This record gives sequence, structure tokens and C-alpha cells, in this order.
Amino acid sequence: MIREIRLLGDPVLQAESEIVSIERAKANVYSVLIEDMLETMQSHKAVGLAASQVGESVQIVVIDTRNASQERSEMIIGDVPQDVAQNMPMVLLDPVITYAEGKTLSREGCLSLPGVMINVTRSKLITVGYTKPTGETAEFTCMGFLANVVQHELDHLKGILMYNRADAATKASISGSLKKIMKYRKFQDTVKKLESAKNNEPTPSL
Repeated sequence: MIREIRLLGDPVLQAESEIVSIERAKANVYSVLIEDMLETMQSHKAVGLAASQVGESVQIVVIDTRNASQERSEMIIGDVPQDVAQNMPMVLLDPVITYAEGKTLSREGCLSLPGVMINVTRSKLITVGYTKPTGETAEFTCMGFLANVVQHELDHLKGILMYNRADAATKASISGSLKKIMKYRKFQDTVKKLESAKNNEPTPSL
């Protein structure tokens, strides 16, 4: 099922996500959410999605850089270089960056900030530890576009949006766009409340 993307101003995007229960993961409690996240990501032709962006405050991220195949990525598992495309899509539970080095400038957008593109400083190389949906722990190292995507999505799990990492000049330049997104989100909330009230109206007697 394709889920609604939560937009800037939604409290779930500003909260730190809860750690996933490994026991619940092994029991496939999160399987529907994960499938919905993958379907939602693909429907938007996105390269990554955090659970908070679909309203679920748990530390789950899905990634598929095949939707940006023109971008260069490198990936290593153990000491073995990987074909990045062959490892997609990725589902990361409780992901943590255990090592980072270097700096690079990443041009980024975000489904929760539609129409906004900014430069964000990211680590050039990262190593990530995470849990698979099966409950098995794993680790990989990556560089390039994949590293930027992973860092972007892991920020979501901490309640951090990309504009939070922007400099003052960038924040000022996109302030108008951010206000429009928040205004649209409030409009959506009003429509939902009206629809809910209408659905709860008693059926008139004949």
C-alpha cells in the first residue's frame, strides 16, 4: 500500500524514532510496514525513505539507489567490493554509523520537503551497522551517492531534516518554500478533519 508522505511541520518528523524490537522483527510484525515503505518509495521514484516519513516512529529505513543509476556509489561488505545495484533495495533496522571520514558536498532533495533542493555537507565514507528484517546483524561500508542517501535517511531517525544542516544563507533562501509546505500541510489536516467529521455524521432516518 502506498502511504501518505508526512510533510514539514508534522511532529513525527521532528521526533527521534524508537528502536526496533528484534523479537517483533523476527515475528514479522514490521513486514507490512516495510512492504508499504518500499512501494511508497518506488511510487515516488525516490532513493530512500524513513519510517517517520510515513508516520511510523520506528528506526526503519529503505534505500534503492537504482532510481538514480547515473549517480556513482561504492559499497564494501567485509573486504569485498560489491555491485551496488545487486544489493538493492536495502532494508535497515536500527542503523548506526560506526565510522565516518572525509567531507563532501551533497545536493539533496526530500519527499517531506517537496520542491526544495539544497547543498548539505556529508561524510565522504561511512560504515553502517544495522539489523536485517530477519533479526540478523550486518555491516557495510559505502562512498559516493549511497553514503549521502544513508546519512540523509538516518538523520530522519533522529528527527533531523536536511534544512537543519544548512547554513544560515541557505535557510534564508528557502524560507519561503518551507512556509508554503507547512501551509499546505495545515490545509491537508483541515481537509482530513472535515472528512472525518462527515464520515461520523449519523445517517438520517427515512
